[in-house]
Amino acid sequence: MISENKIDYILAIDAGGTKTVGMLKCITTADTWYHRTDSASLSHDIKLSCDRIDTLAKNLVLQASCDAKNCLVVCGVAGGGNNQNRELLFSQLKQTFASVRIYNDGKTSLYGAGKGEPIIVVAVGTGSIAMRLDKDNKEARFGGWGFIVGDLGSGAYMGKQLVSNVLVQYDKRQLKCDILINETIARLKSSAKSSNTLPSTKETEQQVIANWIKNATSTDYAAFAPLIFEHADQSEFAKNIIQDAALWIEDLAKTAGLGTEEYGDIPVSMIGGLAQAIKPYLSQDLLKMLVKSKGSSLDGALYLGRRTLEK
Repeated sequence: MISENKIDYILAIDAGGTKTVGMLKCITTADTWYHRTDSASLSHDIKLSCDRIDTLAKNLVLQASCDAKNCLVVCGVAGGGNNQNRELLFSQLKQTFASVRIYNDGKTSLYGAGKGEPIIVVAVGTGSIAMRLDKDNKEARFGGWGFIVGDLGSGAYMGKQLVSNVLVQYDKRQLKCDILINETIARLKSSAKSSNTLPSTKETEQQVIANWIKNATSTDYAAFAPLIFEHADQSEFAKNIIQDAALWIEDLAKTAGLGTEEYGDIPVSMIGGLAQAIKPYLSQDLLKMLVKSKGSSLDGALYLGRRTLEK
């Protein structure tokens, strides 16, 4: 194996529930290459996610015409807190790359946002997680338990709340009561393209919806979040879902140290695809502590890669 002090490239990856982005940077020349692909959360289809990350990494090596053995791969990935899933990804990448580091994407977001300075990072996207780096350089993680039981306040959580409310109204035959309900049920019914060849009956609609629920991932549920925010001024369902999500995000920030005696002076950064949309619904206590992130999860992976090589 080539020792890490021989490495000339850092290959940083941010793999999430919505998208996966990669950046290959030459240490000596600062030349940089980028590539993007679909979601690759290890909490979903583990094989598909590993394949997407592996393919993205190989694509960047091809772009740069460099040797994979001279690359340090640093991957921040959703679902990376699961040791078994992380080991599967590690084993696949090690078939090509000599040096690999895999972290939960919360950690790469932490070091991207603060560049090694004390900070609390609350990430709100498809999922939700908070990380804290304190003044003693100790890390702590909060939330991020995954779509089934956690990720409270996230896009997937909001989508799941919406679908639950929609189905209650669907059963009550009250689909005209709210614009958001109508648009959501239309999306669910159109999810099976083949259904237009079937009779338009109640039974057929129910089967189409049931099939969607059976196959839906957190990414599918999170896709409803923009629709919820779009109708926030017109729909009581939308308002209630957003306010509920905001309370969970606020609670996550407090759990990570916001307002506490020990960590209350540490600034908070909010990142992720829904960060800007949820801010108007947060309390002033949280808003006044927010600072602009110094970088992204991808920047954090690059930072951790450089630190690894320096050591």
